[in-house]
Amino acid sequence: MKRGVAPIDLGSSSEVGALVRLYEIDEPAELATQIVYLRDQWAEYQVEFSEIQLDFDCPSSRLLEYAQFIAELRPQLENLNIDLPISTTGLLTWLEDNPEGAEALGASVEYVAYQLYTNFDPLPNLKNYYPLIENIEYSYKIGISTSHGFDNITYPKNENYYGQLIFLNVI
Repeated sequence: MKRGVAPIDLGSSSEVGALVRLYEIDEPAELATQIVYLRDQWAEYQVEFSEIQLDFDCPSSRLLEYAQFIAELRPQLENLNIDLPISTTGLLTWLEDNPEGAEALGASVEYVAYQLYTNFDPLPNLKNYYPLIENIEYSYKIGISTSHGFDNITYPKNENYYGQLIFLNVI
């Protein structure tokens, strides 16, 4: 299901991270083939992927399975001549519900982009997660939206903080 910006809208020689929404984690080989297809389509417009970001609202109980899926996806992509960083969006509930699974997932990707929002607004209990965020032991980014609710908010960071992503409020 294609959503977002079309490659023609980016102009030539643009470099983008491809966000791939997953609804289930089945066959890494099938996903790798789809990513190659996307890469080739976008290359026709001189747009190169700089990374692959997976967006899967994984239940906390399945984080180890998700980490294994990504571990199996990497060699599939490499076999198809794609050697790109892989990251994933993340849910803050993972840090509370399954810290071991979150750690395993964090070890399988370049970083986890933890979403600090719901429906584009800051999570109502966001500050409750700050101690958990401060203790993340793998590379992570903070994902916010363009909502004014994020104005003047200070975020917890540690030595594993890798930056901030701003998700556009586009429906």
